[in-house]
Amino acid sequence: MLHKLIYSNWLIALSAAALTLGFCEILALQHRFLNAALIGFGTLFMYNFQRILAFPALKPLPSERLQWMMIHKLGVSLTAALALSFAAVLSFLAIFEWSALILLVAALVLGVFYSGKIPGLRMPLREIPYIKIHVIAFVWLMCCGYFPWLNSATGDSHAFAFVSIHYAYLIAITIPFDIRDMQNDYGTQRTIPQVLGARKSVLLGQVLLLLFAFLAIWLDPVLIYRPLFSIAVLYQLLLLQICRPGSPDWLFSGMIDGGIILLGISYCSWPF
Repeated sequence: MLHKLIYSNWLIALSAAALTLGFCEILALQHRFLNAALIGFGTLFMYNFQRILAFPALKPLPSERLQWMMIHKLGVSLTAALALSFAAVLSFLAIFEWSALILLVAALVLGVFYSGKIPGLRMPLREIPYIKIHVIAFVWLMCCGYFPWLNSATGDSHAFAFVSIHYAYLIAITIPFDIRDMQNDYGTQRTIPQVLGARKSVLLGQVLLLLFAFLAIWLDPVLIYRPLFSIAVLYQLLLLQICRPGSPDWLFSGMIDGGIILLGISYCSWPF
């Protein structure tokens, strides 16, 4: 049952919703539950839709997760359609600012062309040298952080800065996925592990996590008194340490993705 939750992208969707809700809670942004629901269903749609786009180019399928999704392609397609329907309805209820709508449309375009070929370039964004990990981190930042910030009348420069430092966090927790994909990514993609190697990439990820934690506490000292925040950072540090090429897929799609939920919950927790 757990692997179905992971492989069908419900877990990553819950992670996006939890992080969005966490941002809204700690920054006192408006429409928190509507924002979280919209981003959650939008993520569920996009992650399944991206895999559907990528299936024709993935033979043989490189991971157990993609093999499962190919076998259950009809269910994946229905999940994507259902998620899109909910996201479309929620967009009419949850979007209150034109700037927020424009941002989500831009994120949608980036998400589609992450796996789909860009007209003229004849390749998806993920295959352009050096930018794969940055596209992922930036789209997550746009959807989970900048969208609720723009969609709220209470957003300010402090909230913008707090959201922005999560770029380091998102890069750090995405590095293990590039380590996982080292043998399947094209050499021309020049991902961080391809350039630095797995060991140095893990070290870079750990440095970025510590930098993120320092900046987060500097911007919001109350985080010192939220033990779940420290646990969420230490959890990802540990997963980075044990990450290796060939590690089981549940380490990446399950435990690392699940750690994002822990960070989101930490922002909703009461300080001691």
